[in-house]
Amino acid sequence: MGRYSCDVCRTRWTNLPQLGIVKLSPEELVMWLKKKHEEAPEELLAGIPFSPMEGKECTDALTLFALSTCGFCRRAIGYLNEQGIAYRFVYVDKLERSMQDAIRAYVKRRFRTMLSYPFLCIGERDYLTGFIRASWEKELCHE
Repeated sequence: MGRYSCDVCRTRWTNLPQLGIVKLSPEELVMWLKKKHEEAPEELLAGIPFSPMEGKECTDALTLFALSTCGFCRRAIGYLNEQGIAYRFVYVDKLERSMQDAIRAYVKRRFRTMLSYPFLCIGERDYLTGFIRASWEKELCHE
């Protein structure tokens, strides 16, 4: 467990009292974390303030996790806008820590990988990470 009490959601030991978790035994903590992670991955994104971008719809909905200071993220957003593709996005670095942790947990649980930027969710089945134009052209919808 080390620095964090949970490798999935990165709940910090120091944040447990703020979450209403006081003086749990190690066994009780494990049970609490298991219960917490029974919720569906999509529920982790509830309350995230996504910005929708209009355009042509793909077969699968697109969700982009980006950083406001990332050049590759700006290129990815530019590419999606240039292609006129509908998607939703959020600048993760502009969110509260709890929302950032929820996004990390979602990516880890849904796609079994670590979050890196830009991170484009293609529905619930696939993802693209980083921005390599040729890869994005190959994977995304075209008319």
